[in-house]
Amino acid sequence: MNKLFNSEENQYVLFSGTSFDGGQDVFRHLNDLFFILYILYKKGISPNSITLAVDTDALEYLDKKTGLKKVKLVLGKELTYYEIIKELSGRIIPVENFENSFKRDVNKNLVFFASGHGSIDGLSIQKNKTFLTPDYFELNAVKNKITFLYLSQCIAGAFHHLDTRKRIVVLGASEYQSSVSIPLKLLEMTKDHQEIEKLFAFYDNIPINPFIYAFFINVLLANEVIKRKYKNILNLYKYISANTLELVTKDNIVITIEATKVRDDLLKVKIPYQNIQQPYLLNKILSTEIFID
Repeated sequence: MNKLFNSEENQYVLFSGTSFDGGQDVFRHLNDLFFILYILYKKGISPNSITLAVDTDALEYLDKKTGLKKVKLVLGKELTYYEIIKELSGRIIPVENFENSFKRDVNKNLVFFASGHGSIDGLSIQKNKTFLTPDYFELNAVKNKITFLYLSQCIAGAFHHLDTRKRIVVLGASEYQSSVSIPLKLLEMTKDHQEIEKLFAFYDNIPINPFIYAFFINVLLANEVIKRKYKNILNLYKYISANTLELVTKDNIVITIEATKVRDDLLKVKIPYQNIQQPYLLNKILSTEIFID
């Protein structure tokens, strides 16, 4: 049986290419990864199995950004978010050096989580204006081992057509649409939401990716919320996808398009358009063989 959470079988990567120079986005993407890091901690994953690839300048600034906020989440003591991240991540590498610094363990499955900016080219690495492309995962696939990708960036559909014969599974937040982030206080999915917000939000009103948050809740409370006999990736995806669409719809994001009048028969019109972020799952058959418990 393949287990998503198993230090002996899996190698974990948490990845964000967002740059400190890119404004506030870098902190919301770090906050997304913090949710994932906590899940790995709760599932007993050894820090030695975890590589965090981010803008290290932003990470080192995190305590200043959060006002040295301390929370009692791990190890039975109050720590700042930066201290928690250092405790739970066995290795932290500058994301711009990822392809040179990270080596896949050929004896393990790769479990890869991403939050950041994306395009048709792949995952943006803003610091050196490059991309981690879909080709990277095909070229680094290992025979008889699984490559599991959980991608929350915009246009995650760039990774929808990877070669499934190489045992690659992808859960993407969107096809060729934008992937929306919503203030954490609006992402209510549990009666303990206010406590979650208090403990996990780096600062007030920070936007969180609903695809990441839905993963966090459905894994954390799997025995309560997933009413299926088999808690595999396929069934997990059904809940995450439904939750993501519900949260995005509830946020009521509307874009207005106007047409300028250039002749008598062309009038100025307003077209309300709701951002329909469509998650996807690649390799449904193999996804039934990977379990969260």
